[in-house]
Amino acid sequence: MRRRVDPSAPEPTPEVTAPEPSTREVDPEENPDVPEPTAVGTVMRGHFSRAADARDALIRGDLPPAQADMRWLATHDGGGALPEDLRPLFDQMQTEAGHFAEATTLTEAGTALARTLTRCGACHTAGDTGPEIATPPMPEGETVAAHMQRHRWASERMWEGLVTDDAELYQAGAGALREATLFESEIDGAAQNPGPPERVEAIANLVHQLGDQAAAAPDDATRANVYGRLLATCATCHRLLEVGDAVAIGEGVAPSGLPAPAGE
Repeated sequence: MRRRVDPSAPEPTPEVTAPEPSTREVDPEENPDVPEPTAVGTVMRGHFSRAADARDALIRGDLPPAQADMRWLATHDGGGALPEDLRPLFDQMQTEAGHFAEATTLTEAGTALARTLTRCGACHTAGDTGPEIATPPMPEGETVAAHMQRHRWASERMWEGLVTDDAELYQAGAGALREATLFESEIDGAAQNPGPPERVEAIANLVHQLGDQAAAAPDDATRANVYGRLLATCATCHRLLEVGDAVAIGEGVAPSGLPAPAGE
């Protein structure tokens, strides 16, 4: 059901920008091959969009919008559209999403999000459905930007592996994460305000360790735990180095494995 592209294939030309998707509604009489959206499909697309938005906000270190998206997932009354045998899995997903509001650190928040994804994956497997995954080629190159793009590629594959309950797809991301580790000198060079050397080194080492742990993860719970810590590490790195769309997130939120900032 899921198509993959050979990671050794050449990287797409970055200058080419895909056109914005059309927002015009398709007339079934104009294009009869386009199926009508189902109630289940509408619910699932809404869930996927909210979870992705929460992930992106968390990576930025912007917890309030992530909490809002996860609160919607935890309370959205969409289970009635699902077949009766899938509703218990829907309830489990909402329970996990509800734990996000209890998080007091980025690691707890990332883990709550990742565990929610595993419930999505279990439901997709049980219902023999789920999103179609088209895996793009892994970015190539030896620049800092290329290394960061490979980090993003790895994170996306791990995300998709959890959402679709596909351990092989998750492992593809884990393998890329192990191979695309940044050195502290590269992190410093990319930062607007390089952080303390010991924390920069700790981030570089932790990302490598998480790649190793992800590759060895034997089950969904462990895979979710590792992915949650990865999200927290990304957010902490962006905050520390003031790169990307990082925002201030308060104190005491560094993921386990990183030394606390000076003064904490």
